[in-house]
Amino acid sequence: MDVFILLTALLITFIIPIIVIIWILWAMWTQFYGSVPFIPTPTHALGSVLDELSPKRGSVVYDLGCGNGKVLFACARRFPDISAVGIEHDFFPYAIARIRKFFYNKNSRIQFIWGNFMKTDLLSATHIFLYLYPSVLDKLLPKLERELLPGTKIVSCDYEFKNKMASRVVEIKTHNRLGRRLFVYEF
Repeated sequence: MDVFILLTALLITFIIPIIVIIWILWAMWTQFYGSVPFIPTPTHALGSVLDELSPKRGSVVYDLGCGNGKVLFACARRFPDISAVGIEHDFFPYAIARIRKFFYNKNSRIQFIWGNFMKTDLLSATHIFLYLYPSVLDKLLPKLERELLPGTKIVSCDYEFKNKMASRVVEIKTHNRLGRRLFVYEF
């Protein structure tokens, strides 16, 4: 019991404050020097995102720039018979996603890749979620057109492709600036 108390005290006194300081420094760094800052998908939009993705048994859902894995964990909870792949370039959100996966259902089929989604093969994707700036979407579009199989569904939160027409636009009622619209694409 004394070891447990000592480890708890150590965690509260040193480890958690260090993690918070690293998170703040990382957030400041990416805000000023990163190409795309980490902005989590708004919680109020999650239900609509999942409704629009609506993967079936055996589907493979990708989240490009998955951050801390929020969308994939929600997707895996609602649709337990799917596989999910998150790709994140920044180490800190990737590490948070991996830690969350450690404490999540061990039998879930969620995988996180630390890397660049522009260099990752997307051929197995049946559904893709995107919450990326328009400039990134426009760079990504040729890759998607080359690699995705017919019938692949993409749901993009807040931002649309400049050179591809959405098959449907879903308005989300909210007072927030973020998470107001979903653009649904069929490839």
